[in-house]
Amino acid sequence: MGISYSELGRFVASRWSLPHSIIHAMKPVTEFNRVKRTLTSEELQQYYCAFSNDLCRVGIFPHQIDAYATIAAVAEKYRLCLDIPASRAQDLIKTSWQKIMRHAAILKLDTPEPAE
Repeated sequence: MGISYSELGRFVASRWSLPHSIIHAMKPVTEFNRVKRTLTSEELQQYYCAFSNDLCRVGIFPHQIDAYATIAAVAEKYRLCLDIPASRAQDLIKTSWQKIMRHAAILKLDTPEPAE
């Protein structure tokens, strides 16, 4: 379509009249050498959103063999700006996966089982 998913998401969010702070948080970040304490609260939201987007690209199953290396790379990328260790990022993915599975069960959706 000629636009990024981020642009599309921000466009939809603006059409839904979501607050500017949410729309701004969806904007990708490009500077990863910023120190967390120097970021404004709006910038910090933007970095958290970008971090979670990058974690979502790790893959469906957080237990895959190569997933931890990818998670560690994402954590390292955001080390200065967010200071979230890889172990905490992995915990966030596992917790999110568990919530997805609980909601899927409530909705009676078929879901694949993660590899251990």
